[in-house]
Amino acid sequence: KTVRSAAAAVNVQMIDIPATIITHYKHPTMGSDIMFVNETPFFITILCHIRFGTGEMPQNQQSKAILAAIKQVKSIHMKHGFKLDHMLMDGQFEPLQAELTDLAITAVNTVLNHEHVPEIEQHI
Repeated sequence: KTVRSAAAAVNVQMIDIPATIITHYKHPTMGSDIMFVNETPFFITILCHIRFGTGEMPQNQQSKAILAAIKQVKSIHMKHGFKLDHMLMDGQFEPLQAELTDLAITAVNTVLNHEHVPEIEQHI
């Protein structure tokens, strides 16, 4: 029998983004959606023009958990110099409009329930 050994830890490295990209795309548009992998929900985002994607695993699909994932993604973008204020989302995020406004995300465009945000669907 072969005994399974522990996997090596993932080494996360932050790299500097060129200043020209940050100044040109200071206020990017972000597409986001909930995707499922083996019935586990993931909050997936992509910055539309520079194609920078992130993934967060919320504890559940309740508004509080999704809002915590959005705050985490926004803080990552802010660390790199981006100011996130425009999001494209599915209709399931409609109840979060007031909370997103409190986070200084002023433009939230939601699509109809039977439609999807094409940027995030193409990303995956």
